[in-house]
Amino acid sequence: MNEPMWVNYHKHTSLSNVYTKDSPLTHFDYWDVLKQRYEDKPCIYTTVEHGWAGNYFHTYNLLEKYNKQNDTHIQFSFGYEAYWVKDRHTNDNSNCHMILLARNDNGRKALNKILSIANKDGYYYRPRLDLELIMSLPPDDIMLTSACIVYWNKYSDIDDITLQLAEKFPYFYLEVQPHNTAKQKELNQHILDLSTQHSIPIIAGCDSHIIDNSQMIERDDLLESSGINYEDEAGCNLDFPTYDILVNRFKEQEILSDNHIKQAIDNTNVLFDFEPIVLDRSLKVPIIKPLQNKTQEERNQIFENILKKEWNHQKWDINQSKYDEYIKEIKDAIGEIEGCNMADYFILSYYIMKNGQEKYGGILTPTGRGSAVGMYINKLLCLTKVDKINSPVLMYPERFLTKERVLESHTPPD
Repeated sequence: MNEPMWVNYHKHTSLSNVYTKDSPLTHFDYWDVLKQRYEDKPCIYTTVEHGWAGNYFHTYNLLEKYNKQNDTHIQFSFGYEAYWVKDRHTNDNSNCHMILLARNDNGRKALNKILSIANKDGYYYRPRLDLELIMSLPPDDIMLTSACIVYWNKYSDIDDITLQLAEKFPYFYLEVQPHNTAKQKELNQHILDLSTQHSIPIIAGCDSHIIDNSQMIERDDLLESSGINYEDEAGCNLDFPTYDILVNRFKEQEILSDNHIKQAIDNTNVLFDFEPIVLDRSLKVPIIKPLQNKTQEERNQIFENILKKEWNHQKWDINQSKYDEYIKEIKDAIGEIEGCNMADYFILSYYIMKNGQEKYGGILTPTGRGSAVGMYINKLLCLTKVDKINSPVLMYPERFLTKERVLESHTPPD
């Protein structure tokens, strides 16, 4: 098959929703389709996950291997479908949708930064961007689209917000989708009117969650297992259509003219103008020179020195009425860790996290789970912001690291 080129930039995989999975697909499913339809022609693959960036370094590496093994030329493109609200500092769970794509590596870094902030002080059930964060993006380095119907149906002044975005960002597009439903047709007409009145370009999006309808059973099973029912999806086509099928679906809506349909689909190819993103894989796990050629006792002493230094730095910001409890917790944790000969792990984690925060501007989120927050020393080591001692939630470190559990797991049966 050799169909006209277009980029299905709005699509999802099983990695797309970290809260409730709603697609059975993997990256490979999409790559195989691109290989089949476009053979050896250059293609674009976007990482558009719901509310997070995903493990895109891993995706990047997998795609590089896939291209080599299959003689394909699929280009990696970074972005996400964000949840956004007007003001992230309020308890607003409108969680509108918007797609943001990096046109170059500077755009990638900018998108990473605002999503980190959204996880830090914009988290309310979901990590939420707001207009302040979005407007802070470098306009020439980012492409934005209005995504699905959930962009439009939360705020009464959404048209005014849309015009602000279109004025700020030269690469802002109004997304039309081909679903033959009353709501989508009404929205497409509104988008078309807005586009005509204000010269805002339109772009075709599919919101694909499957490749073809044979996979709807798998997707329905995923939704049912999570107790989810998307009523707005009734009558929608969530597959990855061919070019001709996509055109015919828009025609069946009887909203867009043939010229509008061509413009919307052709505009997906603006992604070919993006600068290729080449991820820096020279960043390696650092070699901790102070640990080289050291005995375990010497490493334990390095570990304790780090804790003493950080304690002296952080002890002024604790609940002073629980001072003795903090000291006991620290001593107990040292005993367990050194008893398991695990000091190296915590020293390494400490240096990685300090380096990431001080050199690269990394931001710790105020949440956590499991062993990450189960020991107070993880806060001293800059691994979390959660103060286990002063937390209103009771935590049980014995679920995680203890001498007994480690020694038992390494003791051969009789």
